[in-house]
Amino acid sequence: VGKSKVSRSLSKLLEFPVVSTDSVAVYEEGGLSIPEIVNKHGWKHFRELEYQILKKLEYAHNLILDCGGGILFDLAEDETEIISQRKLHLLRKIGKIILLERDFDELVAKVIGDKTRPDLSNKKAYSEILTKRLPLY
Repeated sequence: VGKSKVSRSLSKLLEFPVVSTDSVAVYEEGGLSIPEIVNKHGWKHFRELEYQILKKLEYAHNLILDCGGGILFDLAEDETEIISQRKLHLLRKIGKIILLERDFDELVAKVIGDKTRPDLSNKKAYSEILTKRLPLY
């Protein structure tokens, strides 16, 4: 979507630091990329890691939080995505939430083949995830 670029621009404009939840996750997992974290520990672990990062930032002020599109979700017992009330509560406590949108094909073209992102080789599966998430955003 361009959230990192928008975050950096806002940072310069507002003179607030940017914190990327994905970058913090990579740091806390010893430098493993997001796909490596997910392959090694699973999505449930990654979603919990996101929550722990938000807990650490709960009382932060005057910062720009750069979050991945899945930050609003946790996994149910059957591994389906559900809205994460606990993360949503923390995000609202930290500040305003802004959704950036972009055309689906542009999104896929931008990230396909990027080894630092989850595998999007199956565009249909990615489309299904986005279709389920959009009403919840």
